[in-house]
Amino acid sequence: MFRSYITIVMAVLYTIVTGVPAIILTLFRPGSDVVLWFGRYWARWILHTAGVKIETSGIENLDTNRTYIYLCNHQSNLDVLALILSMPTSFRIVAKKFLFYIPIFGQCIWLMGMIPIDRKRRSSAILSLQKAARRISSGTSVIFFPEGTRSTDGKLLPFKKGAFVIAAQAKVPVVPVTVEGSGELLPKGSPLVRPGTIRIHYGRPIPTAACGTNKEELMSVVRAAMLERLQQKGGRQEARRGGLPATRATSGPA
Repeated sequence: MFRSYITIVMAVLYTIVTGVPAIILTLFRPGSDVVLWFGRYWARWILHTAGVKIETSGIENLDTNRTYIYLCNHQSNLDVLALILSMPTSFRIVAKKFLFYIPIFGQCIWLMGMIPIDRKRRSSAILSLQKAARRISSGTSVIFFPEGTRSTDGKLLPFKKGAFVIAAQAKVPVVPVTVEGSGELLPKGSPLVRPGTIRIHYGRPIPTAACGTNKEELMSVVRAAMLERLQQKGGRQEARRGGLPATRATSGPA
C-alpha cells in the first residue's frame, strides 16, 4: 500500500517534470512526436516506481514502415503506459474525453494529436472516429480499445464497431494486441498498484481486404486472435471465460 501512495505522488511529479517541457516544445512543433518522446520517460518512471515490468513479444510481426490499426484489449489504466513503452513506432490513441481535462496530461495528449471520444454521445463519437480515419489516411497508426472500457475480470467484453468500420474502409491492416497481467496489478476501481509483470503481444497483421467491408467478419477474426493468444500465453482464465478451452503455455521476455 505504501508503494502505491508513493507511486501516486511521484506520478504527479513525473507528469510535471515531463509534461511542462513537452507542452512548451510542442507549441513550436505542433503534431510532432515530442510528447511521445517525453511520454516514454514518463511511463518508464511511473512503472519503475510501482515495481511493474513490461515483457513485449511479437514485434517481429510488424513492419515499422507501415501504417496499422492496433486493436487492444483493456484491463487496467496501466495498459496505456505499457503500450507507450512497447510500441515500436509513432502512434496516436483514441482515448476517453475526460482524460483531456486532466491538468498537464490532458494538454500533452491534445497537443500530440490524440483523439478524444465520448461514447455516450453518438454524434460526437462519430466525429472522433472520422478524425481517427483522417489520421490513418495521413499515414499515422492509431490504437483503439474496441471494448470501450476496462474489463473487471479479464474477460473480453463485446467489441464496439467503430474501429472495424474504419479499418474495413481504410483497407489498413489490423494488428490484434493482447495485454495480460495489468488487471491484476491495478484493477478497475482500485487506486492500489501491485508490483508485477505486464505482458504485451503484437499479433500478426490481419489484412482487412480479405474481409471486404464486412465489419462483423473482421470483428470475429480479431476477437478469435486475441482469445487464442490469451489461451496460449498465460491467459488461461480469460480465454476460458471468453469461450475457449484452456491450455498451458509460457511467456518469454521481450
